Amino acid sequence: MSDPANFTLLEHPLITNKITLLREFETSMGKFGDLLFEIGAYFGFELTRDLPLSDGVIERFPDQAKVPVRRIVHRNLAVVPIMRSGLILAEGFRSVAKPIRTGHLGFSRVDPETYEVEPYLVALPDLVGRKFIVLDTVIATGHTMCKAVEIMHDDCEIEFENIVVASVLITPEGQRRIAERYPAVKVFATSMEDGLDSNNHVYPGFGDDASRLFGYF
Repeated sequence: MSDPANFTLLEHPLITNKITLLREFETSMGKFGDLLFEIGAYFGFELTRDLPLSDGVIERFPDQAKVPVRRIVHRNLAVVPIMRSGLILAEGFRSVAKPIRTGHLGFSRVDPETYEVEPYLVALPDLVGRKFIVLDTVIATGHTMCKAVEIMHDDCEIEFENIVVASVLITPEGQRRIAERYPAVKVFATSMEDGLDSNNHVYPGFGDDASRLFGYF
């Protein structure tokens, strides 16, 4: 089955190697965070390819000769991590894309049977003329990310075309759920996983990301 039109798998040998390290049992808490930070920085480059540039002139060091250059016109972007694990991705993203606005979304599961979630935090910067990049480490069932898009569109009146979703890992189940409900929302991921096990855990995955990132052992 082909991927939905709104989905892009971002493949790069260095990122594939980082995902392998994330999966390893021996990877320390600090190293786990460093790897996610670096993938967040990679998102910062890949997801800003359409930033507009303008032509200009600068005085070159050291002879002050005038040379033509191109600069970013504006950064009408906001990065929105889904708490908690998305925070480290946002830090990496911001490290290469500053200055950039930042929002936060937090969700708690209200039904363990249906995996439905409800927000406990919705904090977004000024909405006018801005594209929002929503970051999470894993899209498993897709319920959380769909809820994020629902809130941003229905409650905050952000157009679907101005919402971009990015995750380190995604499952076919999560990908389909987002595509069916929000086909106009672009989705990016760095690894397509095999799927969900009987407990709706991602396989092969890299374990409980929040526990490994923050030491909730």
